[in-house]
Amino acid sequence: MLGTLLWRGLRLRCPRCGVGKLYRRGYQMYEACGSCGWVFEREEGYWTGAMAVNLVVTEILIFAVIFPLLIFQVSVVLTIILGLAVAILTPLLFYWHSKSLWMAIDFFLHPAPLVSAGRIMTLDELRRLLNAPTRPESESSGAQPSAPHPLDMDEQQRDVGGRDAGDA
Repeated sequence: MLGTLLWRGLRLRCPRCGVGKLYRRGYQMYEACGSCGWVFEREEGYWTGAMAVNLVVTEILIFAVIFPLLIFQVSVVLTIILGLAVAILTPLLFYWHSKSLWMAIDFFLHPAPLVSAGRIMTLDELRRLLNAPTRPESESSGAQPSAPHPLDMDEQQRDVGGRDAGDA
């Protein structure tokens, strides 16, 4: 399963179905998978793990570039220039994959059933998956309605394609 998830992450595909693309264009990410409906950003602050993945990969690459240069006593100027180039370019170029690989790692650590390509996840399946109630208890008792659950698809009025209903 880990191999499958990492392969999907390297291909910038949905960790759940492996079909849906993660990015529209540039650095703009879809909110949910267009194939299975999996919501990519699971909670506020979710992408902190992706930043950590990006940071670790950048540090490893900086070490891999600078350490041999220092061993072979290459000029300090060249070492600094190459080190800065790696430090600046790696986070920019690895951005997409850091998010994708973070989702694969998270999916591995918090498993959910994988689905076959093209199968659409129903709202009931999503609710069961997230253990989110369809209505907050305070609403059913007549109390002041609370804020909608951040991943409740009905409250956010998202369609299967991952777009807000107001975007259509």
